[in-house]
Amino acid sequence: MRTRFPRPFEALARGETPALILRGVLPSDDCVAILERIAARRVLRQPAKPGSFHYLGTSLGMLGQDPEAFFADARRTHALFASLFEGLVNPVEAVYQWLNQLAVGHRATVAREPDGRRYGPAIFRYYPPGRGHLPHFDSVRLREKRVGYAVYRYPHQFAGVLCLQAPEPDPEAGEGIIHRVLWSEAIQPRLEAGDFHDYAREQGISQIRIQLQAGDFYVFNTGHIHEVPPVRGSCSRIVLATFLGFDPTEEATPVWS
Repeated sequence: MRTRFPRPFEALARGETPALILRGVLPSDDCVAILERIAARRVLRQPAKPGSFHYLGTSLGMLGQDPEAFFADARRTHALFASLFEGLVNPVEAVYQWLNQLAVGHRATVAREPDGRRYGPAIFRYYPPGRGHLPHFDSVRLREKRVGYAVYRYPHQFAGVLCLQAPEPDPEAGEGIIHRVLWSEAIQPRLEAGDFHDYAREQGISQIRIQLQAGDFYVFNTGHIHEVPPVRGSCSRIVLATFLGFDPTEEATPVWS
């Protein structure tokens, strides 16, 4: 990867590749132990709405409309994660280590406001059978328009995803799909109408399917239209996810969930 992309994050920002994939960065036994610890401590949080996913962590997407609630929740998440993985591989710390391996010339660290308030460091997401994501893009600037947050100013946004449990193999379900097109205002009506797949066929837009096993990690540019077809079978898709703000002219790369 480093031979082809000496500065991987800058290649993502330029659209030279839609994703960077690291295979087997965490042993499958460690993934199982982490999920068993979360289950034993009974800290998994209920879905924010019926039919959604269980989660563990702080979400800017869910709480960003109320900064006080968001940063209070983030403090609780940091406190919980500080002890939750004692005696195990800490998956959150590991994710930051892998991000920094890919950052090359930049430094991934938990996002902060100028007054020192920290964002949530990462979030566990449990996708039960039938749950996924329709085609969409993610951006605190262009989609959520979080103008009151420091991360709003970054021109590029990435996502880092560690697979902890893969769904049952299915060529049409449960895996991330990245379409080789960046969001634009011309695409937005097709996303809202729910016919992006028709648009992609009309425009000849290709796609890649990110097929993961437990312990695989990937980073992608969230400006690309992406989706997760609904999980099939009886095995949930479980990931540890982060967002990153990126500016090629700055060393700091803030990370949040």
